[in-house]
Order: sequence, then structure tokens, then C-alpha cells
Amino acid sequence: MKIVQLIKQRNIDKNIFSIHLLKFQKKLSELLTMNKFPQSHSFQITDERFITFYEFGDPSGIPLFYFHGFPGSGMEGKFLDNIAKKEGIRIISPNRPGMEHSTFYSPRQLIDWAQDVSKLAEFLQLNQFSILGISGGSPYALVCGKFIDHTHLKSIITISGVAPLQSNLQGIDRLFKIGIILGRSFPLFLSFGLWITLTRRYNNWQKALKSTLKDISSFPEKDQRIFQIRENVEIYARLMYEAFMNGTKPVKEDAMIYLRNWGFNLSSISSDIPIEIWHGEKDQILPLFMAENLAENIPHSLLRTFPNDGHLSTVFNHSDLLVKRIKFYFHK
Repeated sequence: MKIVQLIKQRNIDKNIFSIHLLKFQKKLSELLTMNKFPQSHSFQITDERFITFYEFGDPSGIPLFYFHGFPGSGMEGKFLDNIAKKEGIRIISPNRPGMEHSTFYSPRQLIDWAQDVSKLAEFLQLNQFSILGISGGSPYALVCGKFIDHTHLKSIITISGVAPLQSNLQGIDRLFKIGIILGRSFPLFLSFGLWITLTRRYNNWQKALKSTLKDISSFPEKDQRIFQIRENVEIYARLMYEAFMNGTKPVKEDAMIYLRNWGFNLSSISSDIPIEIWHGEKDQILPLFMAENLAENIPHSLLRTFPNDGHLSTVFNHSDLLVKRIKFYFHK
């Protein structure tokens, strides 16, 4: 009897989600003309290169660098805009090279990012700050732990993060696994695969909205619920558009960062910098062993797992705890 009830409830949930999608599709033409997204800021980081970034939350709050996932852009930080405003957090969300209007360059290394962040913090006159890395943003957060002094960097939290990609690919999302294999052995095929599956569907705003509506309906159930809020659909469409607006090359270069040697040992991150590693146990994109790998190689880190969360839902469902931990370490 309980099984029948569970099946019925699941069908009801799917029907509710379908209704939300239909309502959103009716508003599509209206959304295409709406200019509701903030403009990025720009900083000239070298003679040849600019980095752009967004700011969300409380302008006078605790500075938090937000490093977006893969693929994505700094617009991803807008997911936390409301709670950051409420709780006194200033989110600085930079676009990686080639994303949005940040200057693309190639080849690049993961360790380059720590220097970029240090320069951006100096430009913004931030003496102390915290870092949050989401999914593919986690390596970019951790490399800062290696190269930025603890007197400036108060804490690092990674959520649904990727670990160094060695031989163990068991449980990783199928398309992600194919991308890893192609990237290692046939980089040109990786570019073609990105173009076919993502770039041509997200490289202009109108297509990005339509593709988002289609793609989120196939997300794991734990993550689908996030997109019952219309604003989250719009933010996701926008960050994907900004990831691919300059073509496939920037995203491919970002993908290669994960496949190459990261350029430092996780165990060498200063123990003076508090690190928490968060992961949903129901993550179907990057399995739990990724977080366990990171925690094992960063001995002083704290591993937090969430039994009922997936890849995207963890940060949404536990944003209150996230803010508390950021504040705790910043004032420690």
C-alpha cells in the first residue's frame, strides 16, 4: 500500500513540475524582452586581459568570492542573491577566461586563477575574504588555498565538487564520462561534442531559454525541484548562455583544466585555512567518492554529506547553514 502511495505521489510531483514548465513556456516571449540581469563589472588584470565579475548580496557585507560550476558564468552567484542580502554577505562572482566578457586565453593553468583572484581582491580593496566553489568551481577554490595566505583567505567551502580525475570514473554522469574520455584522447572530438550537445543550443539568448526548459525536465528529481521557481530557470538559462556566448573554445579550455594535472598537491594547502567539503549523497553528476577523495587528500578539511540531496539541491537546501559557516570562520 505504501509503495502504491509513493508511486502516486511521485506522479503527482512530475505533473506539478510539467504544469510549471507549461506556464513558464507561455511567458517565454515576455522573458525574451526583459532586461532583468545585472551588468558585469570589468577589471584590467594585465595589459592584454580583462576579467569581468558580478556582485550580489549586501555591498557592505562579508566578502565572499563565488566560483561558478562547469559550464557556467559568474551569473550563477545570483542564486544566492536574496539570502546574501538578508544575511550580510557580499558576493563577488568572477567569470573565468572566455566566459561572458572575460578575456579568453590559451593555454592556461589552474594555478593562474589564484593570482587573478589575488589581483581582483586587491583591486576591490579586500584585505580578508572567504571563498565558495560550486561543482567545477571547487578546484578553483582549492588552488587559492594553496597560493593565497591565510591572513587574507578566511575559509573555503566546496559544494558538489570535482576531485582530480584519475582512473576511477565509476558512477559519474554518462555524458560527463564521455567528455573526460574524449578530452584525454581526442581533444578535437571534445570540441565537436561540446558544439553538438551544448554550444549550438546555448550560444544565443533565445535558444538558451528554450534549451533550458527542455534540459531541466531531464535533471534528476532531487535537482528538478529547484526549477519550480521561475527565477531559477531564468538564472540557469543566463549562465549557460554566458558560458557559450563566445563559442566552444573557452568551455573546452575550462574542461581541459580538470583533465590536466592541477599543478599542486591538495595535502599542501595550509592547515591555517579552514576547509569544508559538502556533497549530496544522491548526486548523480559527481558521485560522493569525489568529496571523499578531496577530504582524504586535505587532512584538516571537514567533510559534510547530505543524505537526501543531489548535485544542485545541496546549496539551495542548506543555504542557511552555509551562511552560518561563512560567518563563523570570518569572525573566528
